[in-house]
Amino acid sequence: MKGYGKKILAIMLAASAAVSGIFGIDAVPAYAQENSDTQDTVMPVSYEEYDVAVFGSDPEGVAAAASAAKNGLRTLLVDFEREAAGGLYTLGWLNMIDFNYAPDNEDSVFDTRFYPENYLNHGIFDRFYKLTGKRKAFDVKQAQRAFETILAESGAEVLFIDDSSFDYSYDSSSRISEITLCKDTDPLNIRAKVVIDCTPNAEIAMKAGARFLEGKEDRGFKNQYQATTLVFKIDGIDWDSVRDHLKYDGDPKTGANGTSAWGYEEMFNCPVDNPKMQMRGLNLGLQDDGTVLVNAFQIFDMNPYDKAADELIRLEARERILKDVIPYMRENLTGFENAELVDVAPEFYFRETRHLVAKDTLTAEAVFDNVFPKNFIASGSYPIDIQAKKKGDSGTILSGTRPYGITAGMMIPQDVDGIFVASKCAGFDSVAFGSARTVPVLMGMGEAAGVMSKVIIENSISVSEIAENDKLLLQTRNMLFDQGVRLVAYQNSNPIEESYAKEQIRYMRSRALLSMNYDNDYRLDERASYQMLDSMLYLIENNSKSRIDRSLISDMEEGSYVELEDMIAVAGKAMKRNFSSLEGLKNSYVISESAYREIMDKDEFTNEDMYCIMAGIVRRAV
Repeated sequence: MKGYGKKILAIMLAASAAVSGIFGIDAVPAYAQENSDTQDTVMPVSYEEYDVAVFGSDPEGVAAAASAAKNGLRTLLVDFEREAAGGLYTLGWLNMIDFNYAPDNEDSVFDTRFYPENYLNHGIFDRFYKLTGKRKAFDVKQAQRAFETILAESGAEVLFIDDSSFDYSYDSSSRISEITLCKDTDPLNIRAKVVIDCTPNAEIAMKAGARFLEGKEDRGFKNQYQATTLVFKIDGIDWDSVRDHLKYDGDPKTGANGTSAWGYEEMFNCPVDNPKMQMRGLNLGLQDDGTVLVNAFQIFDMNPYDKAADELIRLEARERILKDVIPYMRENLTGFENAELVDVAPEFYFRETRHLVAKDTLTAEAVFDNVFPKNFIASGSYPIDIQAKKKGDSGTILSGTRPYGITAGMMIPQDVDGIFVASKCAGFDSVAFGSARTVPVLMGMGEAAGVMSKVIIENSISVSEIAENDKLLLQTRNMLFDQGVRLVAYQNSNPIEESYAKEQIRYMRSRALLSMNYDNDYRLDERASYQMLDSMLYLIENNSKSRIDRSLISDMEEGSYVELEDMIAVAGKAMKRNFSSLEGLKNSYVISESAYREIMDKDEFTNEDMYCIMAGIVRRAV
């Protein structure tokens, strides 16, 4: 590696867990030697040949590289401006696992004889989980060692490089990608038969020419993203007091165990002296040294691609945590009386950036309706959790656990061949993304991409071709099964299937305008409630470009029931029309003829009827 100086730290992890944590063996052979006698002669470019090149060492990148290497492929894992694997988990300090659970009810095929632990994502994720002590909240140093062990066991080669500049090209005739790294220093030229992009912002796929939608662009809000988080570390916490308080406070939404805790919703009221920063309820992870990591400090309107601004924002955030958050914790939270700030995470947690325009798209409806496409290669079930996007916003849970499948096509760009996008930037719409963005799901996608790379190379096809090849996708699924991956099409009952208003409900929830919280209970047959109406208006106000807002019900009594006359009045205010009856809503195409008959035939006005009318109002008032 002569000539690179401090620019490159290159490692080849030996194929044994015994060497995990040891860096130092060169992964890249020497380049063509410069001939001093022929300095004017253009020397041919020397390439290092790989079967698979994986970019990005976040957990999904580790899973992709390990999976490919375990299948006998020469694999290079590359990351930029980092010196350790694990990314979000080890550098972003996000140390609490968002499990995706299998259903465990009368409709489920889940069998504890074969799968004693009721979570979906096994395979390489399961290996990581066991290496970190099977803890929901793990120690981040232990996590780094776990990732190093996984890579060491696989035999993947690993390269960390200081320079983030690179060139990318793909030859469709040879199906070979060529990547030049560190072009401003001594160039490293590599060729790969398959490229897997696991970078946080899909930088490789962008360079390759893949198309993306930014943030919530698919819903008309370009460059609007879920909140960025800066995890911080505190000391002086009485963990026993924290655990006892959250376990026995009578709130079903809070809790704690040996190393993780969640609650203290009162932190949302913590004054933070910056219009683009706020606290929310706490997710706490106990570390082996007794310190505690806090995932709760939110930052809005950050440009995820402006690295030059990161340090200034980090300094301001640290100042606000030190001067605003810590004193509030000491004063108001049980167990935090002696809290002290230790540090903030080396990296921000950018929840949302780009969404790939892919061959397939995971839609919100597929998540809500528990859809498992044919030949799915990964699965998820995390609630649709839409984090806040501006100060004062508390975010929302749109659904509880509903398992669904992820296809190969969701990782493959529509317009570019030779590359998988196995990261949070894959082909998810911005609502479905609220569920699919969790690390266990992404690790499952990375592992699948590694296996598909083997199948692609063995069968001399392109990356894009595998998306439609049922035979090879079945082979992929069988290979994943052999690696311990669970691929079961869990089916749950559909709570809206028999509703006359199911299409209107689908319209509302697919646009993040209707929340069923964790229990997925639509309460269709219950009397229409002020609470449900207020919740819808809150979501409409925050998640759509409609002129509808919560002031429409300012004359209604909180906690009351909503009558048909109330909704007719709401429709009139929203649409600036003078409706006097339900028939007027029908004649203005707010509701259909069939919906009109359904509502008129009932003895009382229900939530189902309210959802139906509100969907029509939103459609007509935008």
